[in-house]
Amino acid sequence: MACTGKADAVGTEVVALVSPFQPFCAEMVNLDACPLLYMPVCGSDGNTYANECLLCVQQRKTRQDIRILRDGDCQGV
Repeated sequence: MACTGKADAVGTEVVALVSPFQPFCAEMVNLDACPLLYMPVCGSDGNTYANECLLCVQQRKTRQDIRILRDGDCQGV
């Protein structure tokens, strides 16, 4: 497992233990809706998601193991 740091909405760094490129969906399971935060990620299915939460929603809907290829959109991948 790798330790990765991500900045939350106010810029505070949040550190979580996750495997490389695995979205951290466990905390998003109980959300009524994804936040309206534009922090795009490129999914392993070739689609760009506006944020990690929306990738997790798609992962649950399709029951596919969609991973994060990189932060940002999928153009040029």
